[in-house]
Order: sequence, then structure tokens, then C-alpha cells
Amino acid sequence: MAVEKGNISVASFCNGFKLMGEKLDVKKWKPFVVPAAILVVASIMRLILLNLKPPHFDEGINGWFVDQLIANGFYRYDPTNYHGPLHFYVLFIFKILFGRSVWALRLSASLFGIGSVALVLGLRRYLSPFTVYSAALFMAVSAGMNFYSRYAIHESELLFFSLLALLGFFRFEAKRDRTSLWQLSLGLTGMALNKETWIIHVGTFAIAYYALRFYE
Repeated sequence: MAVEKGNISVASFCNGFKLMGEKLDVKKWKPFVVPAAILVVASIMRLILLNLKPPHFDEGINGWFVDQLIANGFYRYDPTNYHGPLHFYVLFIFKILFGRSVWALRLSASLFGIGSVALVLGLRRYLSPFTVYSAALFMAVSAGMNFYSRYAIHESELLFFSLLALLGFFRFEAKRDRTSLWQLSLGLTGMALNKETWIIHVGTFAIAYYALRFYE
């Protein structure tokens, strides 16, 4: 027997929640709950108190390069420095948008770090959910990953574009469509425009790929 309170019974109240759940089709949302929770954790770890730590020497140098870019109108490549122009143009955009501050200087690295976690989650189409979610969660809370994602240097962007290229490669192996080619080419281009060590990453990946093929 329903327990009445006013004009609404407990039974009708529960039935209302049941109907709401059926309309929302909760089952469709379940695959997004874990990835969303991991991204929230990654965002908090990378964005909270971003300007707390004093700037490092490398961050100051990169900020100086941005000042030179603004003064000259373009980035002049220095073969003794080796680093590509992408990082400095990204810092330039964030400086224009958010002003001159440590927070603005580091924000792009944090966003690329969050994007890297999102790209790992995108691998769930090709790897087991446990593998992907575990890797993404460890990335989200890793002290090392968070350090470089809160640090205005090239590494966060290099990781992002490396993972984008990897995602494109997996998709190309599965579908061989235009999207896979775009992901793969944008990833490799972003790596090359970011830092000279990109070739080491590509070489290591090639060795790992052919070693796996040989093993199989």
C-alpha cells in the first residue's frame, strides 16, 4: 500500500524516477561516465593553482622568444636552438588572448595535456576498455605527466601530436579512410613543427611496430 503524503504517494514518486530513467535511456550514457570522470580528474590536476610555482628558466626563455616574435612579426628559426616554431606561436596566441602572466604562459601546455588524456581514451575503439581506461587514469594522476602539463615547454604538445599520429595509425589500419590520413598527417606535422626529437619517437614506433609484427 502506498504511503500518502499530501497528494503524492511514495509509489508514484518512485515510478516518476523510473519513467525519467527510461526516457533518458541511462544505458546509452554508461560508456561516457568513466571517460568523463577521468577527464574531470585530468583537468583539475592540470588547471588548479596553475600559477602557484615560480617560472622556470626554460619558461622564461620561451616567453622571451614570444616577445621576439611580437617584436619581429615572425619566429626566426635558430639552428643552434633546434626547436620548431609551433610552441612559440601557440604561446603567442594565448598571450594575445589572456595577457602577460604565468597562468597564460602555462595554459596551453595544460590544455594539450588534457587533450592527450582524451586521445588515449579515443583508443578504446582499438584496445580493450580496461587497458585504455587504466592508461588514461594513470596519465591523469601521474606526477610526471602533470609536471610537464603545467610547464610552458614543448613536451606537452609533442605528446599530444604523437598520440594523435598513433590514433590515426590505428584508424588507418582499421578503416583506411580520410579521417585516419588527416589524424596521421596532422600528428606527424605537429611533431615535426614542435621539436627535433620527433624523429626519435617515429623511429621508436617503427621499431616497436615491426618487432610486434615479427613476434606475431
